[in-house]
Amino acid sequence: MAYYGRVVLLMAGGFLFFVIGRGLSLRINGVFLKPQVEVTPLEIDLGTVQVNKAVECEIVLHNIGKKLLLIKQVKSTCECTVPQIVTGVLAPGESEVVIVSFTPKIVGFNLQRVMFETNDPKQPMRVFTLRAHSVPATQPQMSIR
Repeated sequence: MAYYGRVVLLMAGGFLFFVIGRGLSLRINGVFLKPQVEVTPLEIDLGTVQVNKAVECEIVLHNIGKKLLLIKQVKSTCECTVPQIVTGVLAPGESEVVIVSFTPKIVGFNLQRVMFETNDPKQPMRVFTLRAHSVPATQPQMSIR
């Protein structure tokens, strides 16, 4: 009988380790302990920009949760959009400014996205959208006499 008790205890401990390791929320004194990511703004329109000229904008990642927020992965939809993130880990209440550099390669309307994969159990993937209209770079005018 003692053998089965140990097996049950071992299984219960393994299940608890699995649940905590998966980032599910813990509830202590009626408060859910979980990370929660907030991205502001969610969208920026850069207006008119020149092709092959870098433009930067800032977005803020904020952990409004009660547990450590892990930024697991940051991706963009194009090599022309490069997010610069510093830490990748935010304690409860902390924020980080992310600078996004955009260098359009084609003339016309551009819609690019930056995806942040986190351990937020409700919103594991947050998306920032960048819009711009790119125009040809201006050429210096030559005068012929």
